[in-house]
Amino acid sequence: MNGSGNLAMLRGRMFSVFAALSLCSLASATLAKNGQEPLHGFHDFCRRHPSECRLTGPSVRQVAVTAPRMSELQQINLTVNRSVEEMSDHEQWGQEDVWSLPATGRGDCEDYALVKRKLLIERGWPSSALLLTAALTPQGEWHLVLTAITDQGDYVLNSLTDTLRTTSQTGHTYLSRQSPANPRAWASVTTGEQTREPVADLPVRRLSSRDPDFSDH
Repeated sequence: MNGSGNLAMLRGRMFSVFAALSLCSLASATLAKNGQEPLHGFHDFCRRHPSECRLTGPSVRQVAVTAPRMSELQQINLTVNRSVEEMSDHEQWGQEDVWSLPATGRGDCEDYALVKRKLLIERGWPSSALLLTAALTPQGEWHLVLTAITDQGDYVLNSLTDTLRTTSQTGHTYLSRQSPANPRAWASVTTGEQTREPVADLPVRRLSSRDPDFSDH
């Protein structure tokens, strides 16, 4: 299904900003309190959707922003935010930490980020410039966003707001994000140290080329 088909499928469902703030953090309460608890749902998502966890397009350090590119970021962020109904993993699946593309029209913060990434890749954005990013909100609650790496700054596609902002404008504390070279690997935002899963606090065990989760497959 192309990008417009996916967007059409998602239309018609509205979400609440206040529900997004509470439900997404509720699903990851252990991580927010402990600081080193990984989110294993990411690897389960890659097992179920291997095509979403591979490098796609050219490997680039950043994307040159044009008016059409900026419009795509704004359109995807707005449309997904207004089309997916916010619902916690526990309410939807009966368990915590389930990463999924919101085919049901419902999801929490990581599901918003995953479908935004998918739709932008379908529009020609390289995966190396679209990084899932773990953060803490100003209220200290765990959150996941999509970061678009551009020559005019890193823009955050956020389920909590329809407005595009750079990373410095959100008030979030950024913790770890996907490696541009390998969507299956994550790295500390501050130190660059790599890890298997998005976690709130590093250092953790550094990955090596011998690690099955480090290879691009």
